[in-house]
Amino acid sequence: RYLPSFPPRRSSDLQLLPYKGNYLQKRGILKESIESRFFKDTFFIREVKNKGSVYRNVCIKMYNENGVQAISQRNETFKGIIGGKFDCLATSNHDKSRPIDILYIGESFIDCISHYQLRHYKSDLNLVYVSTEGTFTEGQMRLLRLILDKNQIGRAHV
Repeated sequence: RYLPSFPPRRSSDLQLLPYKGNYLQKRGILKESIESRFFKDTFFIREVKNKGSVYRNVCIKMYNENGVQAISQRNETFKGIIGGKFDCLATSNHDKSRPIDILYIGESFIDCISHYQLRHYKSDLNLVYVSTEGTFTEGQMRLLRLILDKNQIGRAHV
């Protein structure tokens, strides 16, 4: 089975801290969703100093078959990507010992956790959420095809 969840570079190398704060909660995301088996340890904080101010960006790692290749980050006034997102996706956690029941594809990882909270909160299904973090690129299509080809997936939804 294949999903891009390879040993990533250490979070300390990427200056990522465990998620804390209220950015997601201000968007209606429950703490229980953030700590669910699907989304636990998928959101991070990266503190950025600029012109005497410290900004706390909410971050998501983006993977391909070679590990973490990009970091999607955002705060109240900024949204951007560190690294190349062309051929990588952000992914939720899932039970690797079971077939995937449903794979959902979203434009943003916040959209994905919102969908989970509205439709599958406390579900027993083996779900996978993947996010393109913006426009769906040709490289992301190739990676998604690889995921679909290498895994037993009940259904996929965009």
